[in-house]
Amino acid sequence: TTDYLANQNREPNLDLFLKFPSKELFILSIRSMGIGTVAYNESVEALYFRRKKGGVKRWEPDLLEELREQEVWLRANRKDLLGTSSRDLRRPITKLLVLPNQTIIGRHPEHLYSILDDQRFLAIRRKATVFVLSEEQVIDFIRAYLAR
Repeated sequence: TTDYLANQNREPNLDLFLKFPSKELFILSIRSMGIGTVAYNESVEALYFRRKKGGVKRWEPDLLEELREQEVWLRANRKDLLGTSSRDLRRPITKLLVLPNQTIIGRHPEHLYSILDDQRFLAIRRKATVFVLSEEQVIDFIRAYLAR
């Protein structure tokens, strides 16, 4: 919490913020560590990266925490992006971690997936839900999310 309080006024490294006329809000974070596979370890609540040649490494900085901090920063410092009413300010922001083509999402237990429009998407529920998507899944996810 000390790090969070010290960095609260620091502007986050926000890749993409989407706001649709239906008032759905999305934060997209596009990250890659090269060719390899990403897996979520539930016991330590962290993302790990496995290189093609072998070796597993915890993904630092913690991307899940980074996305949550981006949402907190937006709510505190850019209320103009969220809307003008108090209801708009409380509206949930969907957080997406997008992995480019060379980074693959590994296999995970069935309970970590959410199904939208007959498609499965990895949903990591920690302090906030973050959807981990491949680059090809982004458009399908947003369409399915807006259609629900």
